[in-house]
Amino acid sequence: MNSTSTPGHFTVQSLGRREVPRYDYPAVVRVAEYLADRVPAESDYFPVTGLNICSKGMAYYAQDPPTSHRLIVALGCDEAPMYLVAEVKHTRQGFFERRLQWVVGCKFIGKLSGHDDAEPA
Repeated sequence: MNSTSTPGHFTVQSLGRREVPRYDYPAVVRVAEYLADRVPAESDYFPVTGLNICSKGMAYYAQDPPTSHRLIVALGCDEAPMYLVAEVKHTRQGFFERRLQWVVGCKFIGKLSGHDDAEPA
């Protein structure tokens, strides 16, 4: 995959088969398993390191593969994060960033409004 640097110190990855551009996203992101019966508590979230992000989804590095097919991703500042419902589309284990870890690719499928219930995206 080709990438080019742009002003603002981020990289745009070429589209290839994709419809929308992906951007490098090396930020720490909080992720929790999607729970059908309740909203995840703050203690349910765990930190992961972002790999890339676009309007339709994101990929991140993790020490372990996800145990659920749906996740809640908290993006933005800690004071007012945006909670997105994501569906795991692929996982792959390998040596990334000089460590054996997993890459998890997710598609955003909804937004957790008011932290009460998921709405369609």
